[in-house]
Order: sequence, then C-alpha cells, then structure tokens
Amino acid sequence: MRGVMDFLTRHGRTYQVLSYMPSHMSKSLEFLRGMRVRDVIVFGPLVEPCEIHHPSIVVRKDPESSRNVDAFLADWEQTALLLQGMTLYATDYQFPRPVSGGVQRGLIRMGIDLDDFLRRTIRKINDAGMGPVAVTYWSGNEDQMVPELIQSHEHILPINYRKNRYAAGRQLGKELIQLQKRNPIRTAFFGNDRLAAGIIAELVENGVRVPEDIAVIGFGNDDAGSCFRVPLSTFDSEIPQNALEAAKAIIEKKKLPEETHTEYHFVQRNSFKF
Repeated sequence: MRGVMDFLTRHGRTYQVLSYMPSHMSKSLEFLRGMRVRDVIVFGPLVEPCEIHHPSIVVRKDPESSRNVDAFLADWEQTALLLQGMTLYATDYQFPRPVSGGVQRGLIRMGIDLDDFLRRTIRKINDAGMGPVAVTYWSGNEDQMVPELIQSHEHILPINYRKNRYAAGRQLGKELIQLQKRNPIRTAFFGNDRLAAGIIAELVENGVRVPEDIAVIGFGNDDAGSCFRVPLSTFDSEIPQNALEAAKAIIEKKKLPEETHTEYHFVQRNSFKF
C-alpha cells in the first residue's frame, strides 16, 4: 500500500485510505462515491459469489448463515450497480470468476485461482517428503482435499481472527504442539506471515525445532520475515505489483485487461526448504 501511496503523491494525486469489510463492499463504495471518488484500489482478497466455484461462501447451514448469505448476495447486487459509474481494481481477486460471468462492468480482476494454488503447493510439499501438512480454511475447499492432500480433517485448524495475527499465531502454535502428540504433522502452512511469526515463536519457546521438527511457511513476504526468530520461508504475492499497475493505469488513463492472472512466488529461507 505504501508504494501506491508514494506513487500517487509523486504525481500530485490526492487519495483516501479506507478500511472495509468484504461482505459490505457496497457500503464502502457508496461512501466513496459520495466523495466523488471514481477509481478504487482494493488490497484485500475479493471473491464474487458463485455456488459452483466458491460454494463455501454461500452455504446455508442455519438461519443465521442463511441471513448472512442473503446479505452478501444483496451487497454484490448493489456493488454491481455502483460499478456502473466507478472502477474497482481488485488486486487480490480469487479466480475463477462466477459461472454467470459475475459483475459485467467496472471490475478489474487481478489475482490467482487460490484453490488451484493451494492444491499445487500442498502436493509439492508432500512430494518433497515434508507432509503431513497443517492448514487453515483459506480457499474454503480444504475439506475436499482430505485425504488426498491433507491427511486428516484434524489438520485443518480454524483461526481466531478477533485476535491480532501474531497472537492468533501464538494460539495456533499451542494447538500444533498438542496436535503433534496425537496426530503428527510435518509442515504448517497458514497463509499469513504474521501468523507464521507467532507460530514460530510459540514452537521455539516450547522446545520444538523449526524446521527440523515442524517446518513453517508463511504468505505475503512481509519485510520483517527475514528477521523472525527463524527466517521465514514464504510466498511473495503479486498484490503490490498489481496495485501499482492499477495506480499507473489511473494516472495515465489507461485501460487494463478485465482479467490478469498472476502467480505467487516462493521465497525460501530457513523455516522451510524444498
């Protein structure tokens, strides 16, 4: 985000920084439209509703979840209307797009097929002899990877996002230590560098060697990753580059392709090695 902000400042452009909830995108867009903002760059993950490609986000398990799904679908309907007059650059879009085609105007999709990425990565970890792998719910399709890629449902750990990421990582580290006693894993891959930092700290302080006993992989390639207690192996997303491309397109009034498919690149340090 800092790179985009610096770029816009150098070109004399004003900007607004706004936090948002993915399930309430239309509310943020309505607020920005009221400020006469027409170009919006989103740095967080963005998933369009689709029962075929992303079934987990439209599952109706009980009355509360059904209400949430209805609200999510209604939010996307309003988002589509707002994007008739705005452009939203989704720098971490999760392909594939809906079978219906999704939003038809104003949405620039830049990202990856997350489910495919996870399957390829976990398979590569297993093939390297570094399985079993512990993960969390990221793509929403992890249960379908058991037992072909993930050995057990017990190896899919939920995350308490009410805590900050480091504290949540500490909690995950405690759970991994207990899991190791009854259903051992070899690698922890939880898709966030700050989570990984907390996991590594908890493991090391309790006598678990990283990577000799449990290897750890992060995601994001945060600047501090090389300075963790065990330098973190991670994946470098294309999100900063996508965001900068979006900012350049806005400044230069250049039209970007409706879809840009990117890849995540592995950054190998000490916490995991293929």
